[in-house]
Amino acid sequence: MSGASLTHRLAILALSLLAIVPANASVPANASTSARDAESSLTVLARQYIMEQLGPAEQGRIEIAFNRLPKSVQSLVCAQTLHFQTSRPLKAGYFRLQASCGQQPSWSTYVNGRLRIYRPVLVTNRPLPRGTTLTMDLLQLQEVELSRLPQGFYTNIDNILNHELKTPLASGQPVTPKHVTPPILIHQGDTVTIEAGSGGINVHTLGTSLENGRLGQQISVRNNRSGKVLRSRVVARDRVNAGR
Repeated sequence: MSGASLTHRLAILALSLLAIVPANASVPANASTSARDAESSLTVLARQYIMEQLGPAEQGRIEIAFNRLPKSVQSLVCAQTLHFQTSRPLKAGYFRLQASCGQQPSWSTYVNGRLRIYRPVLVTNRPLPRGTTLTMDLLQLQEVELSRLPQGFYTNIDNILNHELKTPLASGQPVTPKHVTPPILIHQGDTVTIEAGSGGINVHTLGTSLENGRLGQQISVRNNRSGKVLRSRVVARDRVNAGR
């Protein structure tokens, strides 16, 4: 390769690293004269691809750490389009990307690393025993790395306000769906409105709850008019639906 040609390729490479990744998840890449340059350009392009895949919906602080690439990367040259793909959706944790070049001779290599996504999530601000009813003064937002929370998390207190803890939590512990249960909306002995209907016709009557009930639970309710006991689903405070 001539000195002029090499200089031209390096100039193109410098420009390509500033380009935005196209929607087809392909990014421009060119030759490099050293393993360090090749590794740097490949990881820069891989980073662009990852950010493209995450998109604006993934809020929070993002950190991407790449494993060291094999020495063979120094011989990789792609004057055409470099294409990235992954076998599963990108999320917080370890990732593996395949980078491939369609020019002749074609080649591919793998880029591995770890993706860390930090978001403010709801955590306890003091130790809380089992059975605690969650209120605003017991929770606060704290930045947490999402791979620590594979079972989910909460960012809006309205989603768990007045929910009850199923397990004790330490101070600073993130609240996840497995930790909470919806509040009791109906207590045994409460007078409730029973909804029933079909074909667009709804009927309402009063009944008496025979047990406690949380949102979405099936409970036994006695129809005050007929005396019949119905299995009904809790749909709101003091309101159940007897429809199937």
